[in-house]
Amino acid sequence: MTNLPAWRVRGVAAMRDLAAMVPVDVADQLAAAVATLERLGPEVRAALDTLQRTTTLAWLATLGLHRPEDLLDKRAGDLPGHSDAEWAACEAALGIDRGWDLADQLRDAIDE
Repeated sequence: MTNLPAWRVRGVAAMRDLAAMVPVDVADQLAAAVATLERLGPEVRAALDTLQRTTTLAWLATLGLHRPEDLLDKRAGDLPGHSDAEWAACEAALGIDRGWDLADQLRDAIDE
């Protein structure tokens, strides 16, 4: 079984009129892009989910907490007062900032 679109397998005669107007190199690049997204998309999605979940867990850990629910019985004055600089250093040390920069680049590429 091939990963080519059905119209490519059946040949030019089976193409729709508009698809026949697309140069073969463009159609090949589109097919390659779709195949890459099919192959890697689920892994990228899982990485983004992990990044979001673990960023939250890292933030909670710096507050001495383990789960988001632990915040429910806390008041702002009960939590340690870490500075923005301390959190930025933590993000850099753990790679959180790099992970979100990469996620932002992916989002920006989709939004263009």
